[in-house]
Amino acid sequence: MERQQERLAEVGEERDRALAARDDQACELIGLRIALARSAEHEARYRETAAEVSALSAAVAAQTRRREQAEGAALAAAADVRRLEQELVRLHAHVAELAQELAAAETQLREMSNGPGHAGPAASRLLQGQRVLYVGGRPSSNPAIRDLVLRHGGEYQRHDGGIEDRKGLLASATAWATLVVFPVDCIDHDSALALKRTCMRQGTRFIALRSASVASFANGIRALGAEEPRELPAAHLCPRHG
Repeated sequence: MERQQERLAEVGEERDRALAARDDQACELIGLRIALARSAEHEARYRETAAEVSALSAAVAAQTRRREQAEGAALAAAADVRRLEQELVRLHAHVAELAQELAAAETQLREMSNGPGHAGPAASRLLQGQRVLYVGGRPSSNPAIRDLVLRHGGEYQRHDGGIEDRKGLLASATAWATLVVFPVDCIDHDSALALKRTCMRQGTRFIALRSASVASFANGIRALGAEEPRELPAAHLCPRHG
């Protein structure tokens, strides 16, 4: 009986320990379930955060591309504005030059309409006694330019700049002249450089005209009279060949 009671007491203690262990395991299982739930919640939040970060990154990249495109468009627009402003200045200068040429041409037409004895005093003063060498030009305008020089008491000689006439004759023709005129659109580069060097070496005036028109020639003579330089001015350097 005593042994049985001792055995029952031992069994009761074992049962109590087993129940305590079961309770501990149940508590541990509840803790694991809670931890698992929290982990799942954290994972869901992480996925949401990752999706938000990805969306924000895409939005930032899109905004960056738009900003770069806008900056590129702004730079291109600014370059266009500068180019157009420069073109506008050039056109204003061109219009002013054309207006001067037109005024000079009208003056010559009025003088021609008044007859051979009514040459303008300014043109006659500028061309009287001048030996004008005209280099280059066009066959359509050269006769009118020659007549204008002769009508105002000057002498006229023409050299085509080396197309048909020999370039070696250009130096001797320049030595004969007191005024060398050439249009920058109808003379080759080598002849223009040779003309400049020869005129500077001989101390001969030269005028670089915008074109081979009669109006451009008349305006060049008028501008030369307005300046009346004693030496070769830098303004008369050829704008096309330097």
